[in-house]
Amino acid sequence: MGGVDGGVDGAPARLTKPDADRPTVPDRLAIWLFGPLVRRCITGIIGFGPTGGGIVRIVVVGTSGAGKTTLAQAIATTLGIPHIELDALHWDPGWRSLSLCDPGEFIRRVATATAREAWVVDGNYGLVREVTWGRATHLVWLDYDRPIIMWRVIRRTCVRALSRTELWSGNVERWRNLLKPSHPIRWAWNTWRRRRAEYEALLADDEHAHLVVHRLRRPAEVNHIVQGLAREAASGSQRGATIST
Repeated sequence: MGGVDGGVDGAPARLTKPDADRPTVPDRLAIWLFGPLVRRCITGIIGFGPTGGGIVRIVVVGTSGAGKTTLAQAIATTLGIPHIELDALHWDPGWRSLSLCDPGEFIRRVATATAREAWVVDGNYGLVREVTWGRATHLVWLDYDRPIIMWRVIRRTCVRALSRTELWSGNVERWRNLLKPSHPIRWAWNTWRRRRAEYEALLADDEHAHLVVHRLRRPAEVNHIVQGLAREAASGSQRGATIST
């Protein structure tokens, strides 16, 4: 799953041909016609751009309120790559959950959005993990302590409810939603411990060994990760590794 999209140990070696094997005129014509397409296909497979820098596909995960979207937007702006917010693809008007009502459509939307060459995705949906993690080169895990998470998610909820901020598909945060078990505040509290154990197990699995993992334990570390990812992209670093910063 996604092995060829992930780690390579270095830039491809330069191949040289003996003089006797120089391309003929028809060969040169074929190269001129189809070369760009071939190079594009190869680039997508090995994960490197034509300048030698890395093409990165980054997944940002963490429990509700951790700051996934804010970080993903900063990464997208700095690296000049598209930002894909899974919540925006998942929620239809009236808080209709596609993962429950139409999972096939949700998978289709995510597969279409992540078919591009480079991107940064934020979100935790297990239903599409095979799609996002499988194609990703990097993963950033916002693994903060529970008090930090709860302060952030409560503050975010209050701001959204008071300002009636329009979220995805015209949905807005309402105070009465606080009573629902699926509300982000209750969800963050109830799933914090399970989510940490789940991600530790997933990232220890060989299936995800292609990912370069950045596990952030404190919000202050976010200040360094964006520039660090930019350097990795520029250098073409694609080796799978777990990095706790």
